[in-house]
Amino acid sequence: MAQSVEIREKQIIKKIAATDPCKENQFAVDNNKSSVGAYYLGTKNEQNDLREFYSFLIDGVHQVEVSAKKIEKYYFDVKKRVQPYKYFYKNQLKTFNDAILKFKNEDKNLSLLYFDERSGGRVFLKFGDAKIDQEFQKLLLGSITEMVFTRKSDTLQIELRVVGNVEDNICNSLFKKKLDPHKIKQTFEEYVNKYNDDLGTLKFSIDFGKFINKGFVDIDSIFNEADGSSIFDTTHGELIKKQAKVYDLIYIDNSILYEDVPTNNAPIEFLEGGYNKIYYGIPGVGKSYYIKNTVLASVPSSNVFRTTFFLDYTNSDFIGQIMPVVNGDKVEYKSIPGPFTKALTCAYEHPNENVYLVIEEINRGNAAAIFGDIFQLLDREDKTSNGKFKGQSVYPITNQFIEDYLKDNKNLSGDFVSTIEGNIFIPSNLTILATMNTSDQNVFPLDTAFKRRWDMEKIEPNWADNQFKDKFIPFTNITWQDFATSVNRKMVRQSTNGLILEDKQIDPYFANEDMFTDENEDAIREDIEKNNDTIIDLNKERLKKFVNNVVDYIWTDVAKFDRENWFIEDKYSFNDVYEEILSYAADISDENEKARDFCMKVTFNNNN
Repeated sequence: MAQSVEIREKQIIKKIAATDPCKENQFAVDNNKSSVGAYYLGTKNEQNDLREFYSFLIDGVHQVEVSAKKIEKYYFDVKKRVQPYKYFYKNQLKTFNDAILKFKNEDKNLSLLYFDERSGGRVFLKFGDAKIDQEFQKLLLGSITEMVFTRKSDTLQIELRVVGNVEDNICNSLFKKKLDPHKIKQTFEEYVNKYNDDLGTLKFSIDFGKFINKGFVDIDSIFNEADGSSIFDTTHGELIKKQAKVYDLIYIDNSILYEDVPTNNAPIEFLEGGYNKIYYGIPGVGKSYYIKNTVLASVPSSNVFRTTFFLDYTNSDFIGQIMPVVNGDKVEYKSIPGPFTKALTCAYEHPNENVYLVIEEINRGNAAAIFGDIFQLLDREDKTSNGKFKGQSVYPITNQFIEDYLKDNKNLSGDFVSTIEGNIFIPSNLTILATMNTSDQNVFPLDTAFKRRWDMEKIEPNWADNQFKDKFIPFTNITWQDFATSVNRKMVRQSTNGLILEDKQIDPYFANEDMFTDENEDAIREDIEKNNDTIIDLNKERLKKFVNNVVDYIWTDVAKFDRENWFIEDKYSFNDVYEEILSYAADISDENEKARDFCMKVTFNNNN
C-alpha cells in the first residue's frame, strides 16, 4: 500500500533534519553568514531529497503566510533579550520595526528551490519577489532567529522565534575576540582611538565582559599602574568592571519564551468588526434617536463618546491640543484630548470591548479639515489576515499629539505604546457613527473620497412610533401627521422642476409635542363660548411655536424659490403669513378659512 502524503512528508523532513544542525521542522537563516531572505534547507548533497521534499511539501503552495502577531511577539522577545546591548542592536531593531509593516501587507509567492554556490552549495527556499526577499531579510536578527514552518492547505505558514540558546548566539556574535591578558593595554587603547573615550570604554567592557567577570583579567592591577597615560587610570578600571557586568544580564531563563500564556509583551488582540457609518435623512426623522436607542441600546455609556461638528469646529477640537492649565499659583501645559483621542484610547485600553465614537451633524463642519490626517485611518481591513483584524485601519499614520498622549497613559503597557509610535491606527473594536441631515447638504458637502469610506444608511420616517401624530394644530382640525404628509406629498410632486428638493421633506419629529393640542376646532369653539381663557391662551402659544418653527421652515427653506406655488398670492413676506395665521386664533369663523389653512396652497387631508 502506498504511503500517505502526510507520512511521506514527515519521513523526508526527518531525513533532512538528521543532516541539518537545525531542529526538525525548524530551518534558520543566519544573517551573519548568508544575508538572504530565504530558508536554509540543506546542502547541495541533499538535493535529491530536497526535490522530493519540495514535491510533497511545497507542490501546490501558492503563498507564504507570516503571522504578523507572532512576528511582533518575536520582536518583543528579541528586544527584551538584547536590552543590555541595545546600543549595538539599535539600528537593527529600528529596521526590524519598519519592516514589519511593509512585509505583512504584501502577497508572498514562492519560487523554486535554488542553490547558492557562494554559501558552500547550500539550498534555499526563496520568495519569488526581490522586494519581499529584502523586507524578509530585515526581519531576521542574525543567529538569534529560529523559523518554524507548517503547511496548511495551499499556504506555508511561518513563525519566527528566538532560539533556545539565545545567550550563546548573542555572545558569539558580539564577543568574537579573545582578550590576551598581555595585550590588554594595547587592545583598550585601540578601542579608545577607534571610537572615543566613553564609547570605546563601553564597547571594550561589553566585548570582553565574559573574561573580566570571570577573573581571567586583573583589571585593577593593570589600571593601577602609573604610566602617565590618562586612559589607564583607576577611574577607567572601575568603569570597565561596572560596565562589564552587563554581560551577565544576558543569562535569563529561556522558558518564558515558549509559554503560551499571554504576557504584557504579546501583541494585543482586538474584537473584530469595527466600521464607519453615516445615518442620513430628512429633518426630524430621528437619526440620533435611532443610534441611541437601537444601535447603542446595549452599549455602556462609558464606551460611547459623542461630539457635534459645527462651522468653527477644528482638527484640534477633534484630536486634542496642548492647553495651559492653572494649578495653584502655577500655569502648566497639558495635553487635553479631543473626542477622537478619548475614544481611541478607550479602544486601546479595552481591546475586548466595542467602543463607539458618535459624530452628530457631520456635514455642518468641514469634515475633511476636521479629520485631517485621521482621514487616512478610515480605510478598514475587510478580513482578518496577517495579524490585522477585520475592521482595523489598513494604513497607519504618525500623529505626534496622540503618541505623546498615549505615552502618558498608565493603563497601556510601554511595549504596546512603542509598537504604535509612528503607527497610529483605528483598532477593529472602534466604530465611528455619524448623522447627516440631507437638507443641510449645502453647508459643507462631503466629497466623494470621504463618503466612500463610510457605509450609508437612510433613516425612513416612522409615524407609527410618533406619540403626537394625531394631535391637532391649535384652532384647527388638522393633525400633525396630516399636515406633514400633505406638505411632503406636494414637495415630491414639485421636485421635478428643480426648484424644490425632495430632501427638504418634514419628518415626524421635526416638530415638538408642545406645539399641538388634543382639542379639535369644535372643542376650541366651546372653550371660547365658555370664556376658558387659560386654555385659549395656552393654545395661542402653541400655535405661535408651530408657525415660528414649521411654517417658517416651509417659507424659508422649502418654498424659497417657488413661493407662488405654495402660498396665496397676496402674502409677500413671512410676516404677512405670520399675522394672518395668528389672527385666526382671535377669529375662528368660517370666513377666515384661508388663515386656518396657513395661507398655503395645500390641502391638508391625508386621504386626498
